[in-house]
Amino acid sequence: MDYRVRRRAVQARLAPPGRYLSLTGGEEGLLVTLEDEVTRIGRGLGANLRLDDERVSRRHAIIEWRAGRARLLDDRSSNGTYVNGRQVVEAELHDGDVIHIGPVAFRYLELRAEHPQGEKGTSAAGPRASESPVAPFGDRLAAARGRAHGAARRRGSRALARKP
Repeated sequence: MDYRVRRRAVQARLAPPGRYLSLTGGEEGLLVTLEDEVTRIGRGLGANLRLDDERVSRRHAIIEWRAGRARLLDDRSSNGTYVNGRQVVEAELHDGDVIHIGPVAFRYLELRAEHPQGEKGTSAAGPRASESPVAPFGDRLAAARGRAHGAARRRGSRALARKP
């Protein structure tokens, strides 16, 4: 991600309710806010969420928010856009969906305020482990949402230490 996106990112533990993309790789704990009705993802300078990788098309994908629903649209990318491992041209996004754009994997998150009655669903505290829709990323999601403090922070620091 370029510096503009990193500057907009918030730490998971400080994130207010809203819609986010969470990195599932080395930068655990960073959430990119999806504030606009239309978010363009790609390598080009016109993208709202710019990814610096040759495997990402200049205009790769679009996330749009309409009528209370999030949709992901492939923007005629060369390498395709994937949601939960399936290549898509258009897909409705749900809390916890994993999006692959080139080599980058994001998790779509909808953070809601805490419900005093303990209702099911994602809250600012994060989903329960039994509700994780994609098992391989479950630990990373918990770390990104601030639930797995100790081990996740150690993993995150080692990943950050390896970067030049």
